[in-house]
Amino acid sequence: MTLLRNLLLPVFSSLYAIPIVILYPIFTAWFGIGSESKIIFAGVYGFFPVMLSTAAGIRTIDEQLLLAARSMGATVPQQITRVIIPASIPTVLTGLRLGGALTIVGVVVSEMLTSAAGIGYLVTRYRTILDSAHVFGAIIMILLLSIVFDTFARAVERRTKVWQTAGRRQKEGEPADIIARPLQAAV
Repeated sequence: MTLLRNLLLPVFSSLYAIPIVILYPIFTAWFGIGSESKIIFAGVYGFFPVMLSTAAGIRTIDEQLLLAARSMGATVPQQITRVIIPASIPTVLTGLRLGGALTIVGVVVSEMLTSAAGIGYLVTRYRTILDSAHVFGAIIMILLLSIVFDTFARAVERRTKVWQTAGRRQKEGEPADIIARPLQAAV
């Protein structure tokens, strides 16, 4: 697992540095001008933040939890489902929020480049005829779409809030949550 991470993480980090917009002509050559190229482009546009934050989330898991799971006889699939996934959920969801926002940007950019419909097309159309009011209207629509997505992602984060401290390394001098509750109740 560590070998795979050490091999792939530098490759994905380097690929994330490439402006993804320059790859859109390649996607249109491979998949055509239709919706397939736009969907794939938007997916690639949002993939890297999700992947990199997932890798960071897995790295922050306390090794003692994995050691405890192994010592209790947990198999690798059990370690993944019972320790790694719950402990990395908060950073994965943060990556999904970032990736989702970039996916929306990817869709709009692809519509601006090769579309005859959509918000990106409207931005390009109204920009070329210097109709600022409609351009700002389209920008507000993109902003509202992003706010709706972010609100949905935050709601999912709130539902998984219980996992935010699962598997995280505890800071020095910070009382464990299990210990702090009985002490506070007794006082």
